Amino acid sequence: LYILKHYPYKCRLKKKNKHGKTALMYAIRREVEKVALEILKYPNQCNLGHVSEYGCTALILTIVYEMENVALEILKYPNQCKLYNAGNLFGHTSLMWAICSKMEKVSLEILKYPDQCNLDNINENNETALIYAIDEEMEKVALEILKYPDKCKLNHVDDIGNTALILACNNYMNKAALEIFKYPDKCNLYHINKYGDTALTLAIGKDQA
Repeated sequence: LYILKHYPYKCRLKKKNKHGKTALMYAIRREVEKVALEILKYPNQCNLGHVSEYGCTALILTIVYEMENVALEILKYPNQCKLYNAGNLFGHTSLMWAICSKMEKVSLEILKYPDQCNLDNINENNETALIYAIDEEMEKVALEILKYPDKCKLNHVDDIGNTALILACNNYMNKAALEIFKYPDKCNLYHINKYGDTALTLAIGKDQA
């Protein structure tokens, strides 16, 4: 902290080591929040858009290590932090990682930039961010994603044959299901999953009259 406070422009914050990590990434990985926040006082110096050898940005690392305050600070610079990046091990975008970690504040903050957060990305489990949010029962996040029906692949089918609508009916997420119904040409009401269920049979079976 002493070095950062007194000599911020001399400590080469943009420098990457042989593993492709910057000082900010190390501070996050070591879960040293004070140091990470101090580095972020110099956003143009700390290479927020850098992607490590494992395909992670600093933002993704903050989410993985559940450092919400640092993630929200990074998100003050959305044009620098590569929200769209999905080149990591699981094919997750920053939004998908935030959903996976149940970080609702961070997820909603990312969704303030719908053109940058790659809503139509499909991860290695064949899931979209919308399917992921519904599967994780994060209804506020799902409803925010549904404000962009042309970007979020409403009709996408996961490996079990579920659409976002089928999952919403199965998980008692009535608000999300009703929002999806506003786009009947996009949500394939007739689709049957691998268990032989449609959205209608699940809604009836779950007493969601």
